[in-house]
Amino acid sequence: MKSKLTWRKTALILLGLNIFLLLWMHGGLRFMGLGAKDVSEPERLDMQVIPQAMMLNDAASQAKSH
Repeated sequence: MKSKLTWRKTALILLGLNIFLLLWMHGGLRFMGLGAKDVSEPERLDMQVIPQAMMLNDAASQAKSH
């Protein structure tokens, strides 16, 4: 009988921790001052290569030019 109660408590604790982690990760606890830091790097957008400016050459055309 004690074994069932232990498993039930363990399952409830794990469920509570999962709900807490989900809320923490998605900003649901920010009103309490808790939450994951926002990670953003806006400067990376400025450093990206413009895909339209790239040209791909196949190996055959490269071999002809050498």
